[in-house]
Amino acid sequence: MVRRYLRTRSRKRVRVKTPGGKTVTHFKREKATKATCGRCRKRLSGTPNKTSSENRALKPSERTPSRPYAGVLCNECLDELVRYVTRFEVKHANPEYRGLDFQRDLTIEKFLPMGWYGQVSSGSIRKEKLRKTGEKKEKPAKQPKKEKKPAKKEKKAAKKKKAE
Repeated sequence: MVRRYLRTRSRKRVRVKTPGGKTVTHFKREKATKATCGRCRKRLSGTPNKTSSENRALKPSERTPSRPYAGVLCNECLDELVRYVTRFEVKHANPEYRGLDFQRDLTIEKFLPMGWYGQVSSGSIRKEKLRKTGEKKEKPAKQPKKEKKPAKKEKKAAKKKKAE
């Protein structure tokens, strides 16, 4: 029986005829494919061409570049994603840009977290950024205070005076 770690389809089976005349099976590990961009299928730079088990032996800094979406998107697609998100944030945060017509691109949106468009359109991302940067939100002009209604005790006292 074949060794247990060889009983997998992740290894290539090659039939080889030995000098003794026997035909034996050699198990070869398939070569790993180069990492590709999830959007445009272009080869990613900065990622090693290794299998997942070999990749685990590397230091984290050797595995992928230290930038957002490294190992997933190429630099051109990442630039497009950042521009796309920024355009929508500006459109929904500033009233003067509300009329701009941007087409939604689902090939880019599938890499963004779920519900990001709802957050952008409601303005919650803008509020969060304001809180982080420490900017103060513009407050509306103060309205004059309404006159307070007299308390119950004062009403009872006024009724007693009228009754007397």
